[in-house]
Amino acid sequence: MCRINQIIRAHRRTLSIEINKDAELIVRAPLRMDRADIERFVNSKAHWIAVHQKRVEEEKERFVPFSLTEGATVPLAGQVCTLHFSAEPSFSLDRGRNILWVPRDAAVPDFLEWLGGCLRRCLEERIPHYAARMGQPVPRFRLANGRSRWGYCNYKNELGFNWHLAFCPAEVVDYVVVHELCHLTNKSHDRRFWQAVESILPDRRDREQWLKINRRVMDIL
Repeated sequence: MCRINQIIRAHRRTLSIEINKDAELIVRAPLRMDRADIERFVNSKAHWIAVHQKRVEEEKERFVPFSLTEGATVPLAGQVCTLHFSAEPSFSLDRGRNILWVPRDAAVPDFLEWLGGCLRRCLEERIPHYAARMGQPVPRFRLANGRSRWGYCNYKNELGFNWHLAFCPAEVVDYVVVHELCHLTNKSHDRRFWQAVESILPDRRDREQWLKINRRVMDIL
């Protein structure tokens, strides 16, 4: 018997289930559907629910809150790096040994400034690269904060990218870049939109899946 944490009823015909970031089971159901029918449906999905709840619990263990302390770890561009303090005046990433050297007097705002600079430089390279492949002009962009969206394209065709992308692998950053560039000409998520994304990134589903599986990366800091 699966434990249902919340049932959200709405004007809909079908049932759907989701596992939130706290491993809770959320069910979306038609307004007048009997509780017994909902429970039968949920129990038929018991294996899927168990697998995804276990995955979320593993995520919670893997993505611990960031701490600017000696020996702490943080994922940078998808690689787990260990923090070590140094007498140098600036942050320095040793990719070969996965070490982030941190100035002794640095504070969290200094780390965020450095992290944002790394992501900005990456985007300043990747956005023009993919815009050229797609025959698009290079749009303006900014770094954005948030816990739900990885990026956006507004009505002015200005792009925004969540600064937490600095924790993600390069191929995932590329996926978000292409996704938002495709919104320059199509603001929906219809079939033509996904065809446009897949014409550039045929493996976009794999890249998208990384974001779904590792969504708790937004909770690190």
